[in-house]
Amino acid sequence: MEKISYFFLAVSILLLTACPGEVIINPDDPKDPKEALLKQKVEAVVSPDLMKAIKGMGMPIHDGTNPPNIEGKYLADDQTMKKSNFEDDDPPGTKYEEEVLTISGQNNDNFTVTLKSETNTYTQTFSMVISGSGDKFTLYTSSKIFFDEDASVNGVILYSGTIKDGELHDLHNCLFIS
Repeated sequence: MEKISYFFLAVSILLLTACPGEVIINPDDPKDPKEALLKQKVEAVVSPDLMKAIKGMGMPIHDGTNPPNIEGKYLADDQTMKKSNFEDDDPPGTKYEEEVLTISGQNNDNFTVTLKSETNTYTQTFSMVISGSGDKFTLYTSSKIFFDEDASVNGVILYSGTIKDGELHDLHNCLFIS
């Protein structure tokens, strides 16, 4: 009986002192709790397949769990259609009306922010998810898009840009049907 105990003791010691094997980290399975929370929140708005399509259309997406503070009121006065995947949509180069963006309630612990969008014809307020790092950010939300009283679809609205000296730069926004 004693020989068996020494045998198990020797095997246990070998297992405990053996060199560890290669650890494989799945980049789609974040270990950082903040990364996991952000991934969960973004994927609740934008599926991975739709995100791939959005990036494929050229929309800049700024990842990261430390977005800059973008709270404030901004004038988006040079909104121009860059690209669309709908045949009946406005052609590239179409100019749109000025939009006043008021961003408030930014919370980088749970990646939330409120965006109020105002033009001469409408005012909308969105609860959004925020990601980014350094001076770059991306805002994400889902919204019901109404074409008329009887027709609507689910959509994803994104804003992406940089903030420098208290002003937004390289601001892109898009609407994708989800």
